[in-house]
Amino acid sequence: MKWPRRILALLVLLVVVGFGIFWVIRRQAQTLTPLQLDDLTPLSVSLLPDDTCAAAAREMVEQLPNSPIIARVSADSSPMSRGSALVQRFYVREVYAGEGLEEHTLIWLTSGQWNILEDREPAGLQSGYVNLPQRNWEYLVFLTQAEEEPPTMDGYPIYQLRDDLILAPILCCDDWNAQVDEKRGDTMLYKEARWQEFYTQTQQGMDVLMEAKHTVMARYPG
Repeated sequence: MKWPRRILALLVLLVVVGFGIFWVIRRQAQTLTPLQLDDLTPLSVSLLPDDTCAAAAREMVEQLPNSPIIARVSADSSPMSRGSALVQRFYVREVYAGEGLEEHTLIWLTSGQWNILEDREPAGLQSGYVNLPQRNWEYLVFLTQAEEEPPTMDGYPIYQLRDDLILAPILCCDDWNAQVDEKRGDTMLYKEARWQEFYTQTQQGMDVLMEAKHTVMARYPG
């Protein structure tokens, strides 16, 4: 059976268009877009209730020291979006545990808990209830075991924060604002929370997390 020329031409056109759409979507997913404050301020963030803060604090103290890779890093870039996922570039200052990660190198960090949720109204920022890293600040990070040859982006390897904990396992070496306005619900806008260290509903929850953070940080002096 011979296909009419018009049908063949139409099929070829559909294949070309479909490939073009796939290529554009793929390129958009791989394109890095630096996030400005104006991009983040209208986003909402979820807040942790007290009982979840207590569970998260226990995880920090009991499980973070058992992480496959532990390192002190400094943020070499602002957060960037890669599609809906967030990534950020860091300089590795010191490695406390694990193999494969080299000191004095640049890496990308990402997390399953770092996302922009556009299907909400208003759109949401998911950052594992920990504020996004600030450029040039130092952080203690707890990573999953990397592949023997981790994937790269722009020539730098990509490492993954642990995703099996309540909080994103990235602790700022300095303390942010830890004072909480008690008159809040279970969400708030990022513009109101941009200097909070953790996203909690109450001061009690913040205090519990800060105490656990200091306990963990004491194990890894800079």
